[in-house]
Amino acid sequence: MWARHKIGFVLVLVFASISPFVMPSNVAATDISWLSPGVSSQETTPEDTPLNPQVNITHQCTRQEVGIYNRFTLKVDKVEACVHSAKTFRLARVTACVPTPYSSCTAQSWLAISFSTDQYMYRVENLDPGVADSCWRTSPDTDRVVVMCSGYFATIDNIYDYISRKQTIAETFYQFDSSGMKPLYDDARRFVQIYSARTSADNRWAIVEARNLGLLRVNLEDRSMKLFTKDVGLHGYGRDPEYSFAFTDGGEYVATAGGNLPARMYKLDDTCGDDSTAFKASWRQSETKISECPYLDMAPILRDANGGEAAGFRSFERLNFNYDGGQLTGYYKPGAVSETAKVGWFTLTAEGYVPSPHLEYLALGDSYSSGEGDTQRGRDGKKYYREFTDVAGNKSLEIPREMCHISTRSYPYLLASYMGLGKPRGQNNTLWQSVACSGAKARNDYMGKILYEGQDGRLENEPGVELLQEEATQNYIPGRVSQYKFVSRDLPKTVTLTAGGNDVGFGPIITKCAEPGTCDYAKTGAQLRTLAYTMQAQREKLKDLYEDIHRLSPATKIYILGYPQFISGEEQCNVLNLNVQLNSTEQDFVRQAVSYMNDIIEAAADDAGVMYVDIENSLGNHALCGDGKIYVSGINRNCIPLLKWSSSDNCEESFHPNHWGHQVITDSVLSDVGDLRSYEYCVNNTVSCPNSRAPTITIPPLFKEALDTEASINSVKPKYQYASLVNDDILQKGEQDQLDLAYEGLEPSSSASISLASDPVDLGILKLDAKGILTGSVSIPKEVPAGSHTLYVDAKTYSGESIRLWQIVTVLGNDSDLDEDGIDDSEDKCLFVTSYGIDADADGVDDGCDTYIDETVADNDDDDEATDYTASAVSVDRMDKRSVNRTTLTDVSGAAVALNNSDYEEYIEPTQPDNNGEVKGVYTANEPDNNAPQILAFIAGLLIIFASSGLVLYTKRRRKKA
Repeated sequence: MWARHKIGFVLVLVFASISPFVMPSNVAATDISWLSPGVSSQETTPEDTPLNPQVNITHQCTRQEVGIYNRFTLKVDKVEACVHSAKTFRLARVTACVPTPYSSCTAQSWLAISFSTDQYMYRVENLDPGVADSCWRTSPDTDRVVVMCSGYFATIDNIYDYISRKQTIAETFYQFDSSGMKPLYDDARRFVQIYSARTSADNRWAIVEARNLGLLRVNLEDRSMKLFTKDVGLHGYGRDPEYSFAFTDGGEYVATAGGNLPARMYKLDDTCGDDSTAFKASWRQSETKISECPYLDMAPILRDANGGEAAGFRSFERLNFNYDGGQLTGYYKPGAVSETAKVGWFTLTAEGYVPSPHLEYLALGDSYSSGEGDTQRGRDGKKYYREFTDVAGNKSLEIPREMCHISTRSYPYLLASYMGLGKPRGQNNTLWQSVACSGAKARNDYMGKILYEGQDGRLENEPGVELLQEEATQNYIPGRVSQYKFVSRDLPKTVTLTAGGNDVGFGPIITKCAEPGTCDYAKTGAQLRTLAYTMQAQREKLKDLYEDIHRLSPATKIYILGYPQFISGEEQCNVLNLNVQLNSTEQDFVRQAVSYMNDIIEAAADDAGVMYVDIENSLGNHALCGDGKIYVSGINRNCIPLLKWSSSDNCEESFHPNHWGHQVITDSVLSDVGDLRSYEYCVNNTVSCPNSRAPTITIPPLFKEALDTEASINSVKPKYQYASLVNDDILQKGEQDQLDLAYEGLEPSSSASISLASDPVDLGILKLDAKGILTGSVSIPKEVPAGSHTLYVDAKTYSGESIRLWQIVTVLGNDSDLDEDGIDDSEDKCLFVTSYGIDADADGVDDGCDTYIDETVADNDDDDEATDYTASAVSVDRMDKRSVNRTTLTDVSGAAVALNNSDYEEYIEPTQPDNNGEVKGVYTANEPDNNAPQILAFIAGLLIIFASSGLVLYTKRRRKKA
């Protein structure tokens, strides 16, 4: 396993040269040439057109239904608007019906704003909405707004400095200070008229066309600029030019084309153009000469690709560079209509650039997609987690924590094998990959920020961040870069995804419930109500996520998987499975929560028009407490949370499908869709078909009771959000722990109350600063029992709405008895849960906190991956409600299974089922009979339950309820 210490740069470079990950040999943008005769062009279909994330995520607003307070009706109206998302706020141009003295309904437009924690949007006065949604540009990395409309170009660098909240009896609204609008002036303070412009993905650069003057690259950070050509089309002299721009990161290469214009590729460097800290008035003079930057005329290349000179040239529009700037795509219109002339998409490729092939399949997601829970070890003593996905990390040695836990026996591997895609690494013709990561959150880690410091900030303050991220991008190392970057580069044919559970704190909640006593989340009260509203809010967030993926790669088929029910809810659960540690009330809560979350995910997928794959009952009787072989890991609490940064053990693997579980999940997916690439879930094989019917969600009884209780308490519900409130979720009694909010957007100069539950404990009041940022520290009183608790921050949003932020934290007892159960940690086999003193499978771990009570299964391969797996085709007996032309597979016996070399005959590459329904190359093996340890555990459990005294009862008497 590679480790990076103080000499991180050297080790990264050495590793990069010998890495076992072998990617397609694409060339970095710095090694390519756009001005050489080797530039080539080819016709592409819209499905193959590489689109740039700067167009599909940051600049195009998204149509959303937003709540806006209507000052005329004195209520919140639901209005559809196109919303632009910045770092800490959203901006929308709203058009709605407004009553006037002369009419009952007159359409009017205005701008509305909401900050990161607001539920609703609020009208902005003194800020012209412009004539179209496209007048506004934002980026998730900054709070800068760029205005480009009707010849006007300006920026608002920090809207917080120029906007003030106003309150009347009728409404809350905002007033904008016009001094915050920074137009483009020359050094004589004369307005510069702009006709065309484009900004970069992070809103730090812009290319602008100054009317009848020239083209400039503008640094929006310091307003410096480069005039790189004065050869531009003239306005007002016949047919006006209509520019289309594209440029690579930092603006080294700039493509310019459009209607009635030549198609050129400019290279900008220090040797050309005229650089200035501001727009020069002298540039307006025709006699002012500059050293124009060199360019390539793209028109002859396009003509040759389009049938020769006879086709002529009219325009090249809608330009976009691909992910790393090696290809440029645009819509070509020839100058003459003939049999050889083609109208359509063309892609130009720079000399020396080898594009990455489009992946057939890319797996995104959280721990349920990565394969966390596959805790068994091979004969070499290692787990089946892929390299660079099981590194505990060490801050003092500058080793980043990388616990994405991609198992080589997870369902994406099985699906890829079924589709005949081979292994995901070690070959130049890689056809698929998995970049799923345990702990991933929908908006934080899948899409969004361009300036990303790794999941949970794992690369924050790390030396060589850019090098680490470049290595991750080339070698598919998850967790270091946003998952969307792999989508934008590889434009996969299909994507699978699980998301949502981490955004509601589901994992920590279940771990809390595994502690002695019945957890408050399994009861009707404030904590369950908090969870219920947090879960409800995920529908819109998940819909946005799915739509972002579609915009980023419009031809990708998107499959959204739900979560499996991992516990059966049997009364004698803890007798059959000592590592469950959930009583019947808690089991019922978990099952209802999983079902509710799946309904929300399915509704979001329906809203976005992508395919939901129901795997809720895929584990069947193999769930925890079932009567079959167990396919799920139990509670893992034999680790010491305080040392999680320096120990290879971890607490994250609890209650996840093991490798057998991933095999039946694979069969469930295949029973619904078969081959992901050929399945049709929309009419005419489109990949997005939103459902306008807005399906309703059935609220489970326990959650419904909690929500009804809230309705009777408070008619205006506050917003709830699971958040990272403290630097570490491990708190020590009596010590000060710094609050560290992951976002801004609370009411400036207000107060926030801090509390801790189960039993409410007031931790004090903290003041927010003038920008609405919450900082400060909290101290856990010594009388708070050790264990898991919910930390609450009750505050006001930037616009004055109520909000409750919350997080599950673990409170530690004294140094020798962290869980305060009266057993010294040196003797305690399980922390924070019941130790039974039983080790039925003789693996050295007490069964009360053993993730998997079974014999160790290992393969005999001498490579570094698990044995190859395949999943068989199974009968398809269900039709998706939107499917009109699906591929139906005939019945094929067999199931996806894990295999050792001794279990199968000679391997034959898997193929699609033949006419007889047979799949060649599918290994068959009998499921190992490993029930003996469970029988022993069952007997031992009975002895424990009926014993009048013993370790368990002694332990429970010594515990305090958390």
